Amino acid sequence: MDLEYIEDLINRENINLIDTYLEDTAGAYVNYDKINAILYDSSKLKTSALKKQTLAEELRSLLWRLYL
Repeated sequence: MDLEYIEDLINRENINLIDTYLEDTAGAYVNYDKINAILYDSSKLKTSALKKQTLAEELRSLLWRLYL
């Protein structure tokens, strides 16, 4: 699974992908009143492998909550 596939899956699931400053973490998911978003801090993700890992972890958590 590569980074483009993960980003495509995020788009297909209508999840917003937002690069923003996060204080204590590299990534987070938001599920609030039909708003689904994955937040990540690119300044903390020095390699594409770390970005892929962070997005995959947050996507898994978000999809698990949505389809429970």
